[in-house]
Amino acid sequence: MRSSISGVVLDLMTFVGEGNFTHFNLLFTKACKYLNCEFDDKFRRTMRNYTFRFLQEAGYVDASSNRWAVAPGVLIQIRDGIFAVVANAQTTEVLRSLTGGKLSVTPSVEQIPNLPPGVTLYPPECRLNTSISKALELAESACLNVEINHQERIFSYLPTQASLLKKAAENCIDPPVFKPGSLQYYDFQDGKWCQYSEIYLLEEGLYRKTNDYCFYDYYIALQGNFRNQIRIKETDWKLILALSLLQKKLSIRYNKKLQQLSVSRKYNELALPILLERCLRSGEFRKPERSRDWLTYSGLTKNSLWKLISKLPVFELEIS
Repeated sequence: MRSSISGVVLDLMTFVGEGNFTHFNLLFTKACKYLNCEFDDKFRRTMRNYTFRFLQEAGYVDASSNRWAVAPGVLIQIRDGIFAVVANAQTTEVLRSLTGGKLSVTPSVEQIPNLPPGVTLYPPECRLNTSISKALELAESACLNVEINHQERIFSYLPTQASLLKKAAENCIDPPVFKPGSLQYYDFQDGKWCQYSEIYLLEEGLYRKTNDYCFYDYYIALQGNFRNQIRIKETDWKLILALSLLQKKLSIRYNKKLQQLSVSRKYNELALPILLERCLRSGEFRKPERSRDWLTYSGLTKNSLWKLISKLPVFELEIS
């Protein structure tokens, strides 16, 4: 943990407890100095954003809008007899001591330039082979929570498409007017953001503009009515809302034998919602395998797949 940027940042965040993105930026800067990482401004921002996103996806940190808080450390049951350890370095070391050093640690394998020797962006993956009763005993001693049947539980938290449309988006009473050059639109064909020169949303699609906090505000314009424009309130769900309202699909493939779900990277710049990403990682509790066109998640049951496509029917499913 202490040789990874994310691990050191997590330790600093744990000491602080909670904060806003400005605080996170300062903690990231301290972690880079501690590990002797020197980046140019553009690469530094990229690594900072990757780190913040990873800490959310992996369940170390919970965030909403411009605020974040460190989540309690937890032992998560992946399957019978195997638990993933999601905790900072100090808690992990306590657990290692309690188990006599029997934690299984898999170092992060990355191909990221400009990192000093021995330094990684992501922390190692920690596993504990033990029974439920022993896990409960260890968790109490190490001040950890325990989650049994984690995959089934977290998929149950997924919202339905109907509830998302109701709570995460709102109709604009009057068509918004934007400063010239402040807008970008998303090209679903090429999967990238492009500059938009108009001050009104005249064409159907997904748009964004930078707000005062250096984040983005997102809007969706629907076809056939200049006044039929929608502001996305919960921006983490922009991909799902855009697919739903613009009647588009995202391709997924499920291998029944391997229990692997592959998600198309066609709209990769929009990113999956954090909760959905956590659901997809719940099978093995590790980062997905990446290819040019797909992200592949392992250990996902058929029941989880059916929950996904029934709650969020924006996916085009192929089963093999």
